[in-house]
Amino acid sequence: MNKLGCILNITEKINEIINEKGLTRKYFVNQLILLHPILKSTGEVPSSSTIYGYLNGNREIKTELLPYMAKVLNISIGELFEEDKKARTKILENILKSPTPKERKLLERYFKLEEHHYNKKLQTDTKYSLYSYIFAMLPYASEKFLYILIDVLESFKDSTRRAEEEIRG
Repeated sequence: MNKLGCILNITEKINEIINEKGLTRKYFVNQLILLHPILKSTGEVPSSSTIYGYLNGNREIKTELLPYMAKVLNISIGELFEEDKKARTKILENILKSPTPKERKLLERYFKLEEHHYNKKLQTDTKYSLYSYIFAMLPYASEKFLYILIDVLESFKDSTRRAEEEIRG
């Protein structure tokens, strides 16, 4: 793809995301200016007419503006370069059906990392309730295990109540 094609794709992508998010171009322009991006060529924040020129495809979007544009849109810079989310999804589905050994290793590393982050969240996130986690896991337990769990919990409950009564006195 030539440089012009890439510029138009990014311009189209930005406009597409603005529309998808229900934003107005005016809002996008104002939010971008509030972030005070400095152009290397002028050493100044681009004017609203310059930004509209980018959005209309009349001006080349300066690379130093991409992080700011992504921030206004609440996306990663990489998303500006995505051709088509459906195509990406299709590619991923095909990879998952029959991954090569290298792809399998990458997937395993990714999911181990995700599991690590999830476990870390369980340990540190005060909003996350241990009770909610246990409750979410119950559908995977056998009926026999559930009856044993009930017996154990009732035993703890009885012991705790007796201890509380002894303390009160």
